[in-house]
Amino acid sequence: MHGAGLLEDKLIEDKTPEQFEAVVDTKIAGLRALLEATTPDELRYLALFSSISGRMGRRGQVDYAMANEVLNKVARREALRRPACRVVAVNWGPWDGGMVGPGLSREFAKEGVPLIPLHAGAEAFVTELSAAPGSAVEVVVGGPAEVRAQTVAVKSAARVSGSALSVAFESSVQVARNPFLTSHVLAGRPVLPLAMIMEWLAHAALHGNPGLHFHGFKDLRVLRGLTFEADKVDVAVFASSAQAVEGFYELTVELRSGSGQSATHARATAVLTGQMPAAPGPRTTNGLIDGTYERSVESAYNDVLFHGDHFRGIQEVLGISPHGITARVKPAPDPRIWTADSLRSSWIADPLIVDAGFQLAILWCQQRLGAPSLPARVGSYKQFRAFPREDVMVSFLPRDASQLRVTGDIVFSSMNAAGESGLIAMIEDYECTVDARLTAAFKRNENSRQSSPVLSI
Repeated sequence: MHGAGLLEDKLIEDKTPEQFEAVVDTKIAGLRALLEATTPDELRYLALFSSISGRMGRRGQVDYAMANEVLNKVARREALRRPACRVVAVNWGPWDGGMVGPGLSREFAKEGVPLIPLHAGAEAFVTELSAAPGSAVEVVVGGPAEVRAQTVAVKSAARVSGSALSVAFESSVQVARNPFLTSHVLAGRPVLPLAMIMEWLAHAALHGNPGLHFHGFKDLRVLRGLTFEADKVDVAVFASSAQAVEGFYELTVELRSGSGQSATHARATAVLTGQMPAAPGPRTTNGLIDGTYERSVESAYNDVLFHGDHFRGIQEVLGISPHGITARVKPAPDPRIWTADSLRSSWIADPLIVDAGFQLAILWCQQRLGAPSLPARVGSYKQFRAFPREDVMVSFLPRDASQLRVTGDIVFSSMNAAGESGLIAMIEDYECTVDARLTAAFKRNENSRQSSPVLSI
């Protein structure tokens, strides 16, 4: 149980670095010492005394608020690492005693903030410790009435079972603020690309699990395309709590839209890890892709594919045969070039490179089957390291093909001057729908192909 704390309430402009460090270190250095001392232990309980200041902020407590929010997020991480341990960070309101002296007590009274009676706070603490492992990790306990009723889990806490979903983030997506959408138009309407859906789902998985890394997806399904009939669409991405599974952490993620998030567009199991696993040896395409692709890249984009400027990532088709197709592909630019509402300063994967894999499947289907294709399902996606900021070799390797459906793998490998390659990521059991009617839908996008707006940084 970590209950240490120190207050040096002052405005930022009046606070010295020494005061700041004293407040922060009392919380964080103390926690670090406890965790290091108990690293090998099979703990049954891990309780951190955080503060509602970490959740809501408080005048003069920038250092105290920051330190307590660190406790909250470390607790989330430890709950994932110790699935058999009851881990909780209690964001306490002011107690009637302890750090709340007469001066602070009068301030809270002026603000109408009730103090937690000692016996009621103790009862609430015992109640939290008695909860099962996997219960809400970040909880807020405020005035006496709240304490006697029940503690309140903050919105971002995993309060429910792993199968239940809560909102990770919501957004009103406007075409004007997301110019990449004007480069992904089908039958005259912008459609959210699967590669961007993967970015959003990965962000949702990481959002509530600080300290973990994104490793991939299992069974990613496109249930319904997200098209933009109007200039904007309200979307929400949901995530469940993470569960430990064979050395990794898995959680369900979903993309929904509409009033009350009534339409579900995509669903997957996201896979997170504390440490990225080593990549298997590179999959070779030697001898498999030895034919020459007769079209130029420009002709492929103008005559076969529907993609506008933002998604024209293929630089050179290196070969094609009945066994697959491979190409050199450039990376996506900074997220701010594509969207004014970027979720992160850098991509989790790389939507341009990933989408190029789907594009290669279209080119292969068109040449071998006489019709284009669109993604329907990703059996699994595994990423072993960040995509480099340089060209990557992408290969689509079909396994099974019919006139209506093709399944296969997509391999993403680095390239260097020595001709060596290293596996970055791979999609296994990729499934796409083949339909000759898509040709007409692709052709209705001549305007989007000519010029796509680009945001300036």
